[in-house]
Amino acid sequence: MKGPTDISALVRTVGMSSLTKGTNRNVVLEVVDQALEEARSLTGNERLVFLKECEKCLRTAGSLVGEARDLLRPTGQDSQDAPADSDSTLGGAIIDVVALADGSPAWLLADEQGPRIEAEHEGRKPWPRSALPWQPIGDARRIEDALSDDPSRAPTTELAQLLRERVVLPAPADTWSVLLAAWTIGTYLLDDFSYFPLLLLEGPPERGKTRLGKAVLWPSYRGLFTPSPSEATLRRDRAYHRITMLLDVEDLPGLLKQGGGLGGLILNSWERDGVVRRCIHSDAPPQEQIQEWKAYGATILITNKPVSDGSPLASRCLRVPMPEAGHSPVPDSLRPHDVVDLKAQLLAWAADRRARGLRLPDIDPPFTGRLR
Repeated sequence: MKGPTDISALVRTVGMSSLTKGTNRNVVLEVVDQALEEARSLTGNERLVFLKECEKCLRTAGSLVGEARDLLRPTGQDSQDAPADSDSTLGGAIIDVVALADGSPAWLLADEQGPRIEAEHEGRKPWPRSALPWQPIGDARRIEDALSDDPSRAPTTELAQLLRERVVLPAPADTWSVLLAAWTIGTYLLDDFSYFPLLLLEGPPERGKTRLGKAVLWPSYRGLFTPSPSEATLRRDRAYHRITMLLDVEDLPGLLKQGGGLGGLILNSWERDGVVRRCIHSDAPPQEQIQEWKAYGATILITNKPVSDGSPLASRCLRVPMPEAGHSPVPDSLRPHDVVDLKAQLLAWAADRRARGLRLPDIDPPFTGRLR
């Protein structure tokens, strides 16, 4: 007969008791996933006690209390594992989370009342800045300045100029700078599209792929780059925040052939109704075993191995032909703090546009298939 489980030892085994306030966010989420795996082997009161102890560890470490709620939710009889709207930083009048002068987070909102910045919206407060994965966070003062200037104009020219100055673009550089600027602006309009193409940067090393990817990412909506992508982390960040992801994967075609969660997240991120499905409760009744996470969002892919024309990824991407490696000196890579003013202009433009109820014009694209 199986004896009682040593809950304290199990909490240590999964790594919960070792979390501190300085623990990397990705590490925290990996520990959360490990705890969920162990929780599935427990039953009844033992499972409840274990998860309560895990939550205490998360709170003590000051780490991701939102994820602690997510950790507890699968154990209930009426659980809903996918992020609830009230837990996310999306929905309704919300444009983004911005930083006030004292560093505290606030909502940038826009509806028929106009654009505005408020500390609370419909009883919801923003996540703390330490829990927000993207950068840079919009600066409230700069956004207010942009709103008082001319928020009706998207900074397309400024974005294109930034790209021409900071990266080596394919030829013709002027055309590519405008196209990539338009893609960046499009990340603020995802609800207006049924499909949004992935951006694919492929080619041998030393072609400037990462430099270009970051130059597009930082001014984009909620840009997040991680050199060691974790499916569990990215799945949460996409579902809770609809981040723009930059994934640097040496062998992207090989990753997609393997299947798995990260490949599914990539392939489903281009379609507004795209989701990833995971079986996370194999011991639960059939109708409670599967969890769905929203996958839709802007995605930039970097790979050294070329994607074949027959790959399902090929028709979902804008493929950027990286130029040959040159010997000319190039400027330092673009950093998040370099685009704070552009970010403010983009957010002010997005808020003004939402407040005025503007929609994209109907056009007849001169393409066929998925590219249309």
